[in-house]
Amino acid sequence: MWIIIAVLVLVLAGGAGAYFSIHKSNNNKAKATAAAKAKTAAPKLLTGEQSTGSNYFYKNTTLAFGVTFPKTWSIKLSSDGQEVILTSPQTTYLKKNGSTANGVFTLKLRNGIIPSAIQSTVQSAIAVDNSQVIAYSNPTTSQRQYTNLSFGGTDANDFGFMIITGDTAYTSGQDFGGGVSLDGQSYLFTGGYGTDSNDSLSFDAVPKADYSSSVLQQAETILESLQLY
Repeated sequence: MWIIIAVLVLVLAGGAGAYFSIHKSNNNKAKATAAAKAKTAAPKLLTGEQSTGSNYFYKNTTLAFGVTFPKTWSIKLSSDGQEVILTSPQTTYLKKNGSTANGVFTLKLRNGIIPSAIQSTVQSAIAVDNSQVIAYSNPTTSQRQYTNLSFGGTDANDFGFMIITGDTAYTSGQDFGGGVSLDGQSYLFTGGYGTDSNDSLSFDAVPKADYSSSVLQQAETILESLQLY
């Protein structure tokens, strides 16, 4: 009799253990699934931002422009609301001092009063390459079809930033001077390697031979997508 009871207790205990083991396993799977869903959840979009396939389109009616960019890039507004900042995924590039950096490429899209530090950087820049004519991919009726994209730096050998210069084109080694009008209310579409933490276009300087890259080409495509209203 006692043997039978002992066997029943062991069977019941084994069944309870199996139940709790399976229940715990299911709970762990549910938690893992929830965590995976949280990682893949769509990011919170800015007002005026919408998903379009593998890209996002962002329109800012106050700044009077729209832009399309890959979902691998991030977007934010400056604290004063006068600038849209687009940041690439992490990328590797060579700096002027010969060291290798693991950083980002940043685009700054502005419509407003241009800070004096940025004006000074642009006016004192030297072209590190010939300007290239780019075509806007979907211009509005009030927007030109073609514009110049120029490449500047503190000297002719090191790339610091690229900038849309409108009708003005430069040849390699030429001073920018006052060729780009940045007085009063102005558009400013520019970018470079790094983050420009002091808002003066002080991006990381990259040797002329090494500044062209896939991430810079992505940035050029983003600039070509600009729509001005």
